[in-house]
Amino acid sequence: MNGKIVKRIGIGMALYAAIVVGLIKFNPDDSSDMGWEDRQDFNKVQISKLTLGTERKAILELLGPPDISEAKKKQENRIQVMFYRTQHVKSDGITTQSECTPLLFENDILTAWGEGAYQQYLTE
Repeated sequence: MNGKIVKRIGIGMALYAAIVVGLIKFNPDDSSDMGWEDRQDFNKVQISKLTLGTERKAILELLGPPDISEAKKKQENRIQVMFYRTQHVKSDGITTQSECTPLLFENDILTAWGEGAYQQYLTE
């Protein structure tokens, strides 16, 4: 009888582990389902992992749509700035640029990010 109980416990633990692994593997983080605090933390972590040269499409798949976006054409280049919320400033229900990290793209390629890069972009 003792062997049957141990066997059932082992089967139950294996089944539980399989379910947990399946949920983690097939249910990735989706920033659109998160509250603003979780999304802000998620954005901060993911932006810290970015590398220059990443395509805009890959950033959108990773972070979802930006909180704020702006674009312009400069000569033959398309410049786009996407702002992702990364720091809480004021509880007013509105996300502002001061609460975001800007990501700068030139022809859909990530060329810079951060406030300093955005300020330089504004003066060009």
